Amino acid sequence: MKTTYFGEIGFQAWEILLLPILFATIFVIAAQIKNRNIQTAPYFRFLLPGMFAKVFGGIFFGCVYVYYYQGGDTVSYYESSLAFSNLIQKSPYEGLEALFSPYSKEVRGLFDHTTGYPLSYIHSDISTFTVVRFVTPILMLSMESYLITTVLIACISFVGIWKAFALFQGYYPQLTRQLAIAFLFVPSVIFWGSGILKDTITLSAACWFIVGIHGVFIVRRRVLMKIVSILVASYLLIAIKPYIFMVLIPGTLIWVLFRWLQGLKSRFARILLIPFIYLATAGLGVLLFSVLGNVLNEYSLQNIVDKAIVTQTDLKQDYYGQNSFDIGELDPTFIGIVSKAPIAILFGLFTPFLWNVNNIVMLFSALENSILLVFVVWILFRVGFVRIARYIFKDPVLIFTLSFAVLFALALGLTTPNYGALVRFKIPLIPFFVASLFILQHLRERKLKKVPFVPRPANPVSEPPQA
Repeated sequence: MKTTYFGEIGFQAWEILLLPILFATIFVIAAQIKNRNIQTAPYFRFLLPGMFAKVFGGIFFGCVYVYYYQGGDTVSYYESSLAFSNLIQKSPYEGLEALFSPYSKEVRGLFDHTTGYPLSYIHSDISTFTVVRFVTPILMLSMESYLITTVLIACISFVGIWKAFALFQGYYPQLTRQLAIAFLFVPSVIFWGSGILKDTITLSAACWFIVGIHGVFIVRRRVLMKIVSILVASYLLIAIKPYIFMVLIPGTLIWVLFRWLQGLKSRFARILLIPFIYLATAGLGVLLFSVLGNVLNEYSLQNIVDKAIVTQTDLKQDYYGQNSFDIGELDPTFIGIVSKAPIAILFGLFTPFLWNVNNIVMLFSALENSILLVFVVWILFRVGFVRIARYIFKDPVLIFTLSFAVLFALALGLTTPNYGALVRFKIPLIPFFVASLFILQHLRERKLKKVPFVPRPANPVSEPPQA
């Protein structure tokens, strides 16, 4: 891989020789966890396949960027983390001070030719520097190996995704295999969510945030641990990709409020309160974003609209070529945004299409999008819009998964028209969108078999077993 301050760095023989030992260690640990839980929680049969899909996805991602692209963000994060690792080994006090201090000329002056330098654009930006802070201790643990670091990060990030899978399969045990596909085995999520990237960290953090919200506000179990997971996940999301946090807030608010609504005995009261729940969610969301405006910076509500307008204007330039899409002129008003919502959601969910492909990586994403689009059309014809609306209002989990995916697609469709960025940025929505489709299919099959729908209790007495 080509680096700025370390020359060309390749995979060393000792790294490759160490991989089988690391795989064996991961297998033994994962097998022990599986065997300890499989009797009471049969879904643990997916632990080993899911873990190894994640690990091999990370290695494949690394090989593509090192040997095919010969660079990219993942190499930049590695190089910058390597400089911090060298500084910590040279002078632990100065190294830790640099790692936990904001960018400045004084901090920059702590590095020299013996340590190498973190890339300036990585070091000076809080979102990319947070990735370096996360990667550096893992890099030191892996003896500064890119391959070993990738494997360890894939394993660490897998835990959050596994927790989310365990949570949702607890609500739909009949859909364990389908939910495993949604959360553990979607190719694009495995590829883009397993390497040394922002997306790997934020996908796992989003899952931890959801699991934490569920533990604190719905099942009310292990509250202290879940509060910690919410705080850590929120910090990572706000520091790295605030827009994911912004989409999670209304989605989880709707989930929690509809769970409370489901506990009301009066059907009339439930129907009456539905509009107020959406209004309350919108009001609380706007209030929260206003309060966090200084923290969210460019991702405050007004700045998102401004960014969308600038982005769409920028698309008119020739240098994008055929690697972008255009949703047309965007009016910076509520009505204007709503009018563009359908096409923005369409592009956010299903692009790039097959005719947009211009490289091998995009081809795989386009094929996956085509399969997903066919699945959606099949669900729409089989279930129908009216039944879908009915199922959504009966099931708070479905409300959350679908609202999160659609809101996320809307945000991406408005602000991320570049196909190369879009295929990466959209991975947090894919597991929840695919899960929504499987849930809708399941509810329709229950209806055809005349199995009555029984609303789940507002406060489940148990939660999925913990790994």
